[in-house]
Parts: sequence; structure tokens; C-alpha cells
Amino acid sequence: MRFAITLAVIISFALSPATAEPETRLTWDIIQSDTPTYPFEDELNACILNDVRARGIGEPCLSLDFGPDGPMRNDDGSRVPERVELLRLNAYWLDYWNGRVNATYLDLVAGYAKDDSIFNYGDPLLPDLERSQNTWLAWRDAKCHFEETHTRGRSNWAVLDGSNCRLALTMRRALELEQVRRVQTW
Repeated sequence: MRFAITLAVIISFALSPATAEPETRLTWDIIQSDTPTYPFEDELNACILNDVRARGIGEPCLSLDFGPDGPMRNDDGSRVPERVELLRLNAYWLDYWNGRVNATYLDLVAGYAKDDSIFNYGDPLLPDLERSQNTWLAWRDAKCHFEETHTRGRSNWAVLDGSNCRLALTMRRALELEQVRRVQTW
């Protein structure tokens, strides 16, 4: 019995989303495209689903490294400065996670509007969702603006503070809204 439990723990750890190495790698061509694609999305969604089944919301999947295929190069072959690489990479990921936030939010709006029209909860749910999202957006923007400006002039890397902040908070918000959508019965 003890062996079976130990083996189950080892297998679950080996297959857990946090330890999985992604198979998909991004290229700078994808990242800089006018119409970027997200070739890793199926793998990321599978990771999130596995974590949800283990009673999480997918947070370990946010640290998977789908990083690009090497350093970004200029047309002449010289390397682009690392902070420029990171800003472009953050912009790519922020676009992706904003898309997930927006799509999930719109699904929730439709679901809550339907519920509000069918059921009488006393207080409609949709205005609470809208207020929550608007408050979150204002808080995220204010917090990240502060992080971006309080270090200005102290470092060439300070410009990343606001970018990293927006990305981290948006990823987390996407997972939170997706969790709310999962527990609804629409």
C-alpha cells in the first residue's frame, strides 16, 4: 500500500503542470507579426485544465517557458538590446492574456445577463460583474503606472517594471475570470 501511494505521488509530481516542459517554442517572427498566432495555446490550456482538476486555477502554468527561439536580431544580424526583447515579448504576452480576459469577460456578461433576465436574485448580477471588472482595470493601471514611474531615471531597466506588472496582473485576472466561468452552469 505504501509503495502504491509513493508511486502515485511520484507520477503526479512528474506530470504536474509546474514541472512540465513545453514542447512549443515561439519565434521572433511570430512575436513581431502584425497578426501574431499563439501556437502554444493548446498546450497551455491542457496545463491549466490539469491544474484545475487538481483544484487549482492554473497558476503553475503561468511560469511555463514558451520563450523564443534565441535572441532577437536586427536586419544586419546584430543583437537587439535585451530590454527591447523583453518589452516586445511582454507586449506579445499581454496581447494574448488581454484577449483571454476580454473573451472570458464577454462570456460572463452574456451568462449573467441571461441569468438576470430569468431569475430574480433581488440584486442583478451583471452590474456587480461590470463594477468588478472596471475596478480591477483601474486598480491594475494605477498600480502598474506607479511601478513604472517610481523607478524612472534610476535604471535603464525601469521601463520593464510597468510592463511586467501589467502582464502579471492580467495573467492572474484571466485565470480568475476563467475559474468563475467554469463554476457557472450555462
